[in-house]
Amino acid sequence: QTVADVYILFNMLKHTSYVEISAVLLTILWQGCCDAQYWYAESYWNDRYGSKGIAYTQDDRQNGMWSDYIYLKSSYRLLDTRLYTPICTGCWCDPVKRIVTNCAGTVNLVQQSFPNVTSATFHVGTVSITILSCPDFKLIVDRTFENLTQLHTLIIQDTGIAVMPDVSRTALKFLNLAYNQIVMSSNDKAWKLPSTITHLAMMGNKMYWIPTGWISGPNLRIVSFSYNELTQLSYLMFGNVSSLVYLGLDGNKMTKLSKKSLEPLVSATKFMHLNISNNLLTFIEPEAFAQLPELRI
Repeated sequence: QTVADVYILFNMLKHTSYVEISAVLLTILWQGCCDAQYWYAESYWNDRYGSKGIAYTQDDRQNGMWSDYIYLKSSYRLLDTRLYTPICTGCWCDPVKRIVTNCAGTVNLVQQSFPNVTSATFHVGTVSITILSCPDFKLIVDRTFENLTQLHTLIIQDTGIAVMPDVSRTALKFLNLAYNQIVMSSNDKAWKLPSTITHLAMMGNKMYWIPTGWISGPNLRIVSFSYNELTQLSYLMFGNVSSLVYLGLDGNKMTKLSKKSLEPLVSATKFMHLNISNNLLTFIEPEAFAQLPELRI
């Protein structure tokens, strides 16, 4: 088992009966026997295309890539939080008053009940925030992350937030806001992404439009908008994507793909992987992919 698997098991066993423990152990034994049925994205693609330059990492997989593994809540989510007991580390959580305060350092909130976070929630020294399976959490107040200049990881999955937060002043490398209710429209403030960003994971939201130049960052490596409501890929949504390796657009509602829509990716000399599966495509313009000589998948 991986370290993450052991951590999940430890949290389970703290509050389970002998019968439940037996069931867990049987599940693990079964999984061990049949592990060949399951795979992580980095192993799958590296095994098949490693000789062609594909070299995905665990960070790539956890922030935008599809896997098929028993302990994932779904193929794009992190480990299945239904196997956790509620977690509150790095903060003070009051389930009665439904508040979270005094957060600092590395923050992990799983299955907690609170409606919002503000600039007062997090200490300026906060470096990592992970919030999972908190459906009552629906509001990130403006300027919440404004002073978090050391924040390098922000993961929020399975909550009720609907508005893209401003992270422009952070030092984010990993921004993972998958499986929330986020919508971006022309009426919203088009917050810029920090130049430090390497992974942008927006899967499973309700996005039908992306602001002009928003997908941008000199270090941006993995970008995924899988399973949103996008009806087209516009060249206008791209800025600096010179380091891009993977773009995930699967599970949207795109009906056509033009050569012009892919033109910004010509400057991405490392771009190797475009996932447009499970759309409604009826037309791909001739030569659309020919302009991407490094494309492998």
